[in-house]
Amino acid sequence: MEPIAALIVQALVHGMLARVEFSATETVKNIYQQLKKAIVRKDGKLEKSIKQLEENPKSRARQAVLEEDLHDSGLDKDREVVDLAEQLLADLSSIIENANPDIVFNASSGILTPEELIEKAERTAGAQAVESIFNKHINQVVDIRNEYPISNNLELLSSNIVSVKDVPERLRADVGRLQQKIRIIIEQVAKQIEERNYKSPEEAIEKIPLSYTDRIKARELVEADKEIHISYQALKTTVEMFASFNQQILEKIESKPSPEYETNLILGNALLIYELTDFLIGYIEDFQVNGIEEIHNLHQEAKQNVQKIRQKHKSLKVQAQSEDIEIAVSEKTLEDIEARERSLNLLEKEWEDYLNTVDSLKQELGSINKKIPTLELIRSNAEAQIEVIQAVAMLQVLKQNIGAMEAAIITLQNIKLVSLNPTRIRRLLGIR
Repeated sequence: MEPIAALIVQALVHGMLARVEFSATETVKNIYQQLKKAIVRKDGKLEKSIKQLEENPKSRARQAVLEEDLHDSGLDKDREVVDLAEQLLADLSSIIENANPDIVFNASSGILTPEELIEKAERTAGAQAVESIFNKHINQVVDIRNEYPISNNLELLSSNIVSVKDVPERLRADVGRLQQKIRIIIEQVAKQIEERNYKSPEEAIEKIPLSYTDRIKARELVEADKEIHISYQALKTTVEMFASFNQQILEKIESKPSPEYETNLILGNALLIYELTDFLIGYIEDFQVNGIEEIHNLHQEAKQNVQKIRQKHKSLKVQAQSEDIEIAVSEKTLEDIEARERSLNLLEKEWEDYLNTVDSLKQELGSINKKIPTLELIRSNAEAQIEVIQAVAMLQVLKQNIGAMEAAIITLQNIKLVSLNPTRIRRLLGIR
């Protein structure tokens, strides 16, 4: 399951629902038709999948089929198709007033902006891709338990199964790659979101009349800042996805399955809680913020330039105050020096504010690291559940684990990310 393919399906679903659940503008209808026709024109075999989805746009099964077909056909890498999907999502958000709140509304702030709607669709697509991987993983693990001699349920963990010789190597390798698969999707979603957020500053740099050297510095600054935000966006996306999965697990547990299904359900959910917490712990422990070193290097370069200019100002002041200099020229030179000093002070203040923003993100990471012991306890408790599955007794323990995990990560969802804008780029570089 690929996030881009899922994003295209999200756009199609929004377009389909727009025609049914509220009045879509002609523009939205036209873009939907353009997107649909572009897909069918490039691969006629997908027309059947689209028609089936049109019959029931909310069907996750039909969405999944189309996602897989789009990926297999390579259309999730087709620029025309992806651009039309993003355009459809952006145009939808500007005209929706009474739509399905589960699709386009934010409960706290109401209607989403075009950028927020695209980002929501990207996050939803990523979450669905991860959900699909987890569902496949749990089904694989349960099948392995039923078909192969497993001496202990802990052998079913993705980190342990690679050494279970009684399980075919192909299956062991696939199950063992669980966390790698999740990480790839999460980082892909984070990169998509930030690449789009930084499109405007990157385009602005090319339009600003800059010297070759200043343009290179501006590009380096934007790229470093973007890398910082991609890192934190990935962490934020991880936490949000796992908070959502907690709720899904709880709903499954409370659905009161049949007795013959109950043991597998509880084992599957215990495994899922373990894998979720294990992934989150590993992600936090290994978490590195890319771009910070480059930002500090640029700051040091800016500081050195300021120091050089101030040294020149000192010499210039001495020269301007010489008795041999005409008074009018001396006064004008001193005024120019004072004006430039004010500019240098503003430049230093801008860098200070910017670095404080970067450091505040680092402080967020400190509060996240404090949650690791709690998450480790939840993981250990899930591990104990996996070893001894007692259907009725474990239901309550599972619920307690989910509640504990939710409490542990709810404070991690407040990471604030503010992207660079062209104005700030120019101020940081001292460009007028």
